[in-house]
Amino acid sequence: MAENEDVSIRTSDVAYFTPLHAFSLSAAQPRLYLPGNRFPARRALFSQASSPFTLTRPAMTAYAIAHLRDVEPCPAIVEYLEKIDATLAPYGGRFIIHGGRVERLEGKFSGDLIVIEFASREIARAWYRSSAYQAILPLRAEHSRGEVFLIDQVEMPHRATDVLRPAHENGTAK
Repeated sequence: MAENEDVSIRTSDVAYFTPLHAFSLSAAQPRLYLPGNRFPARRALFSQASSPFTLTRPAMTAYAIAHLRDVEPCPAIVEYLEKIDATLAPYGGRFIIHGGRVERLEGKFSGDLIVIEFASREIARAWYRSSAYQAILPLRAEHSRGEVFLIDQVEMPHRATDVLRPAHENGTAK
């Protein structure tokens, strides 16, 4: 099924969705779970234009991930940390991992891992490109080394062998 593809369902067919897709089928008052709640951020749009209901499939949750090394503890880093939360709020971004103790099981790892969750890759990209974030980015970039990238959550349910299918079957282009 393609992203944002419309799916028609009857409320009598589905009593509820699992927490991963937790939203209400009530046309009068759809339930939205946003970042910060217990469940991943998901949005559902309902329309009474078609009968019974039309559910627009939400965008895939995405993560901004940074693997930072050689972070220089200095006033600029402190300022960056004090200001980043305000840049995330308008985009619903929330920290999932922010440093912490690593228990290395294989290979080498050094530095800090940071994972920020967003409702979609488009929203994550908009946050990263926002003037508010771009204004504080040099505070971090000039005092650390590392990689920063965006990545989508896997479609549920997911099995390890799903990565063996060609990208066009997975609905993602690589």
